[in-house]
Amino acid sequence: MALRVPPLHLYTTRGEFAALLLFPYLYSRDGDWVGWVTEERDVFNLESAYVGWVSHDRRILRRSTVQPRVVPFPPPAPDETHVRVPATTPLPPLMAEYSHDVVDVLEEMPEMLHPIDSSELKSDMD
Repeated sequence: MALRVPPLHLYTTRGEFAALLLFPYLYSRDGDWVGWVTEERDVFNLESAYVGWVSHDRRILRRSTVQPRVVPFPPPAPDETHVRVPATTPLPPLMAEYSHDVVDVLEEMPEMLHPIDSSELKSDMD
């Protein structure tokens, strides 16, 4: 029997709800599948590019200079690429301060996590 992990709401540094983690799948606040998370809390987008990590205060963070890393094998696509996001979300936790070289991805680089139908690498449809 598989262990059911409760949804984890992710926030920006300003405390705004920005993403929903239904382990291992990451969804935008609109409910679109935008990435996946490893057991080590590393976040990858749908193109398997490293995005950052999930911090203990429920943010997706990354260093401004990212070292090359081995990309683990991605999980199979979820049964649903769009989920219903709850109408209400819990209050965000208190946010820790980080050094100047750590960036909040959901606040400063949201384009790194985009739905599968809006990829830059996807060819334009006529």
